[in-house]
Amino acid sequence: MVVTLLMIAVAMLQQFANLDVFSGVDFGTRRDTARPSAMTGSFLHYPIALSLLSFILLGLHSTTRRRMHLVVACAGFLATIVSYSRSGMVITLVGLAIGVVLAKSLRSAIRVAIVLPVLAVVLALGLPVDTYLERFLSIFRSDGSGNPGRIAAWQRILDTWSSSPLVIGSHAGEYSNISSNLGALGRVGSPESGLLQVLISLGIAGVVAFYGLMLISVFASPSGAPWFRAGLLGGIVQSFAYQSVEVLPFMAIYAITPLIATATITRIDGRVPNDQELGVSVFSVRRRNAERGAT
Repeated sequence: MVVTLLMIAVAMLQQFANLDVFSGVDFGTRRDTARPSAMTGSFLHYPIALSLLSFILLGLHSTTRRRMHLVVACAGFLATIVSYSRSGMVITLVGLAIGVVLAKSLRSAIRVAIVLPVLAVVLALGLPVDTYLERFLSIFRSDGSGNPGRIAAWQRILDTWSSSPLVIGSHAGEYSNISSNLGALGRVGSPESGLLQVLISLGIAGVVAFYGLMLISVFASPSGAPWFRAGLLGGIVQSFAYQSVEVLPFMAIYAITPLIATATITRIDGRVPNDQELGVSVFSVRRRNAERGAT
């Protein structure tokens, strides 16, 4: 929680007070405000990392019922949206929608539904909400900011893959953010999609293996804490249209999320619960532990 709060604070200073202590801030894309990087080194890395951290905090709230976790999680979601990152918006909004569906209890969903609008009203008092809405809706427009180049990159990648070994690929390491910076212009470039990056590099077999591992991480998170799973699923959906699978903060947080989820529920119950017990509410678990102590 401290890390998340620190990231939000630094990002707000970068975005609205022109703090330039840390690298990776984009001061040029938008004329009215900067796109913050916090301490991640890139304005593209910060929002997707923050969104996943916010889902971890929301998962912690659903198991521990600590209100501060909920407040910081919601602040993280709003900070992600304020950062103008469409990839961060996708993780946040898709993850929240999935979380409501997966939630064993409507209590956490209702709390999120209440706290988010309250914070949104506070945000609306000083920031142009229509600008953020326009930014989000541009995701679905082919002529939206950056989309023509993104769609062209997708077509180029698919054309190249179709003439290579389809199952195993043949361009490993050639199409990535790093290679687009180092390679000759026009020969290599960013695929603008995590899914297509894996496809062009490792073929269909690589896509099945990579996203299979990502799904294993989802189901490795206890089903009794659905918000952890929701954030991971939002991250997967986001990677289809945006290139995040080579972003170290994103993949690192993604990988440790199941460990945090399992450790949290284990700490509450005193042992690793089985699948049937994971559906029991945290309050029931605490009551059972209290009864054990009384005997």
